[in-house]
Amino acid sequence: MNRWRDIKIKEVSEYVTVGFVGSMADQYVETGVPFLRSLNIQPFRLNYNDLKYIPESFHDSIKKSKLRPGDVAIVRTGYPGTACVIPADLLDANCSDLVILRPGPELNPHYIAAIFNSSFGQSLVGGNLVGAAQQHFNVTVAKELKLRLPPRSEQDKIAAVLVGLNDLIANNQRRIALLESMAEEIYREWFVRMRFPKSDEYANQTQVDLVPLEQLGTFLNGYPFDPTELHDEGLPIVKIKELNAGVCAGTPRNAGDKIPSRYKFGNGDIVFSWSGSLVVQVWHQGPALLNQHLFKVTPATGVSRDFLYFSIKFAIPIFESLTTGATMQHIKRKELRFVKVRVPQPLLMKAFDSLVSPLIEKALRLKQISVKLRAQREALLPRLISGKLRVDALDIQFPPSMQEQPPEGAAQPAAISS
Repeated sequence: MNRWRDIKIKEVSEYVTVGFVGSMADQYVETGVPFLRSLNIQPFRLNYNDLKYIPESFHDSIKKSKLRPGDVAIVRTGYPGTACVIPADLLDANCSDLVILRPGPELNPHYIAAIFNSSFGQSLVGGNLVGAAQQHFNVTVAKELKLRLPPRSEQDKIAAVLVGLNDLIANNQRRIALLESMAEEIYREWFVRMRFPKSDEYANQTQVDLVPLEQLGTFLNGYPFDPTELHDEGLPIVKIKELNAGVCAGTPRNAGDKIPSRYKFGNGDIVFSWSGSLVVQVWHQGPALLNQHLFKVTPATGVSRDFLYFSIKFAIPIFESLTTGATMQHIKRKELRFVKVRVPQPLLMKAFDSLVSPLIEKALRLKQISVKLRAQREALLPRLISGKLRVDALDIQFPPSMQEQPPEGAAQPAAISS
């Protein structure tokens, strides 16, 4: 590991600070400056879901927490250490309760974000959390973290490998979003706006029946796993977290040999979270075990999977208005009888499925490819940042999203979204 050296983060950063800490409820506006929170920071990428905005005047009044492309945003509480680079197209932003690291010329932003997202980085952060009631990643601690750093030129090559994989994943995500939006629009056009294809073939098929959602399939609640049944090996136990963010290294597992087979599911099955956050998904991450607070939904005879999936998805706003519970909002099984869905005649159901099913299947294949790409990234990551897998002598082509890398010691490059 020639020329690798021991450093503290503060020694290779322009500065390390914290995002705005304080009440924000009265500051949010419909449009304005993007305001990032912990939930917007995911490993290697920004999540734009539920993005908040603040007025320009407030943005200017909290200058310390301003973000610019190339900054590394790091989660303090919740999932401390999770990091991503502020992308080049997010020219102006602010944030709340995040650690902001602005790399100096010796530090590639994608490289340091990879460090934090690695198992090594997560252990490093986890061993330095502070706070009695709610543990968090302290800025002072962040500045003093010690790392073994390769030369900038080698960091750039490591970053190129990781960003290349991230770009492939991001491209898949864009294609998936397009496919799913096309399928969703067909459902909306046919069964919300009630505008069916004009064809003699469907002339007698335009009648729809209002049917309780409960009758369109079986809704099996997950298995109540005991803490003693949570292990490190076996099938992943899918909870609300996995439904939202995917299976990860921290997902508990179980061999499944003592779990009733009805709680096992796999690719193509519908999973519906009925507690906490209401989410429905066609599963794509391989064989798994269903935890309580999730339904495995099996379509009834004559009901297509994709019709049932979109029926649940379009009903979620109704379910959200029916949730109960003081600590964790949830729906009750009776709500499945209360919410009714427009169900078409068999020929129209078949026509819908013939249009939508290929779109959903293609989206599922892309999701499965992305799972494999993430697995490759996770396998490479610890070897790259530890120096066990050296890339300094390799002629690595930088991915299109990365600008031409400057010589070591030059000003930092513009950051690229991963």
